[in-house]
Amino acid sequence: MTRVRTFLLIDLAIFGAFIVSAVSGLVFFIPARFMDFATASVTPTFLGVNYRVWVDVHTYSGLVMIVGLVVHVSLHWHWMMRTAGGMLPWSSRRRAAAQGDAQSLSAQGSEP
Repeated sequence: MTRVRTFLLIDLAIFGAFIVSAVSGLVFFIPARFMDFATASVTPTFLGVNYRVWVDVHTYSGLVMIVGLVVHVSLHWHWMMRTAGGMLPWSSRRRAAAQGDAQSLSAQGSEP
């Protein structure tokens, strides 16, 4: 499996978990009058699914997102450090560029 395909599969898993989590999260905002209390023994149902199942689906899809995010960041870690490394104030590349700018400004200032 190529690296790009691996990234795509991980990103699709994160996206799918997000969609499931978002939909199950919206169920929690549904007013009680739309819940089916007649067929439920203890807890209400929505779309034929027990409310407790909605809670579990929401929880596990959130966990899948967290795991996917950790894997995603770990696979992209070197790229993020190379990209952001020059922007950090303690970066040696940033200090070298700043020193080079200071030297060029002082050289320009000494010219008549």
